[in-house]
Amino acid sequence: MNNMEKITAKELIGKEFTILDYKEGESKFGKYLYIHVNFDGKEYLWFSSSKSIKDTIEKLDTSKPVKVILEEHTSKTDRRYLTIRRAE
Repeated sequence: MNNMEKITAKELIGKEFTILDYKEGESKFGKYLYIHVNFDGKEYLWFSSSKSIKDTIEKLDTSKPVKVILEEHTSKTDRRYLTIRRAE
C-alpha cells in the first residue's frame, strides 16, 4: 500500500471517491489511518489522523468498496473539520 501515489484531503473535499481498504498505523505523533481510495479512475493512498473520519470509516462495511463524499464544515468557533458520508 505504501508505494501508491498520495492524495490529500484538500483534493478530496466535496468529491465522490471509493474507499477500497484501510488500515491503522501509529507514529510518535499518534494514531492515523492509511486509506486506500479510488478517485477519478486512479488508486491513491490518503492519510488521516481525524478521529471523526476514523470512527466513520470503522462503521462502514468496508469488506467491499464503499463510495463516499468528504465534506468540510466550520464549527461555531470557526474551527474547520471534515466528515465522510456515504454517497448516494
